[in-house]
Amino acid sequence: KDEGLVRWTYKDDKPLLESDIHIVPLFETIDDLERSQDLMRQLFENEVYQLHLKSHGDFQEIMLGYSDSNKDGGYLPAYWSLHEGQRRLAEICVEYGIRLRFFHGRGGTVGRGGGRANRSIQSGSYPSFNGSIRFTEQGEVISYRYGLLPIAHRHLEQIVHATLLAADGKSAPPSPPIEFPEAMDEMTAVAEAFYRELVNHNPDFWTFYTQATPIAHISRLPIASRPVFRPGKELVGLENLRAIPWNFAWVQSRYVLPGWYGVGTAMTEFASKSPVHLARLQSMYRDWPFFRNMIDNVQWELSRAHLETATLYAKRVKPREVAERLHTQIIAEYDRTKALVLQVIQQEELLGHASAPKRMITLRNPAVMPLTKLQVLLMNIWDSYGDEESEARQEWHPAVLLSLAGIAAAMQSTG
Repeated sequence: KDEGLVRWTYKDDKPLLESDIHIVPLFETIDDLERSQDLMRQLFENEVYQLHLKSHGDFQEIMLGYSDSNKDGGYLPAYWSLHEGQRRLAEICVEYGIRLRFFHGRGGTVGRGGGRANRSIQSGSYPSFNGSIRFTEQGEVISYRYGLLPIAHRHLEQIVHATLLAADGKSAPPSPPIEFPEAMDEMTAVAEAFYRELVNHNPDFWTFYTQATPIAHISRLPIASRPVFRPGKELVGLENLRAIPWNFAWVQSRYVLPGWYGVGTAMTEFASKSPVHLARLQSMYRDWPFFRNMIDNVQWELSRAHLETATLYAKRVKPREVAERLHTQIIAEYDRTKALVLQVIQQEELLGHASAPKRMITLRNPAVMPLTKLQVLLMNIWDSYGDEESEARQEWHPAVLLSLAGIAAAMQSTG
């Protein structure tokens, strides 16, 4: 037929497909990313799909989801899975002669793929990169990257510069020695198991999370293109919670856990094997742009976390035994991560190489503390009314939501 978005035609008695739509596979969980090459191979072997690709000049766009992979396995496993997923997908497209463009579904926080976009482009470049790239920008990211013309110009200039360097085979970073990816594989397994031990396998975690963060109030916010929980679900479990509010809640309570948890244990276990292993991590930071960008992102998130503030939220958790046990476990991992990061970067303090961001954080923390204390007080008042639908309780609703907006503006992050 000669109508519709997809049409069959014939040339020399051979069927041809004319398609006005693009099919963009999305890989967002760690399992998705690990199986992405095999899944795309199956797709490329499909005869109808081959005709579809021909109608688009053998061009394929693939979307990568940063939020769910991080929520699924933690920062280090997600970061490595995304890197390796891109490499494998690039290889399969080269094998089948397909032009590839990645669509990066990045958010504002490091836990959702945020950070310096230009460094991310350069650190994740691969031999078949052709200079074509696409990525999302969300609310507050648009505001602080494009709200002022000079900053917007500088940001776009950095992205174009990074893209040109990544597309130039001569400027692309050399492939790392085999010991570097092997170290990442080893640390990823440790970090993922440690992260899931807390988030997925600890029966008290959901109790802690729902009381030590304002997730119950975030679920009532009229924001975003999708509901906080998947359709038909309520505030009953982690599995159905979407990744944006997952990050948003941790930022509000200043744990900022998705950006660093598990990294310290993974690097500590690796470095403790011998002095050679610690030296290898230091070499990876010095000589491998991918690893350096990852560690710098962790530095940023460790600096944004504020444990004095997080303690105020932890005090809300009942029973107290759960609060003290899980808060202590999280703080211990924070200390481990900070200590190992400083050893790897061979600095005495975090963000020693970035005075402007460090100064911004130093100025912001005391200014945000009164608003934090107010939010904790408002949530305590809200909880004191037992009846969910009571009129007295609902009168406090706008104030709680305003506290969320205020802290989000101060942190320049909604997740």
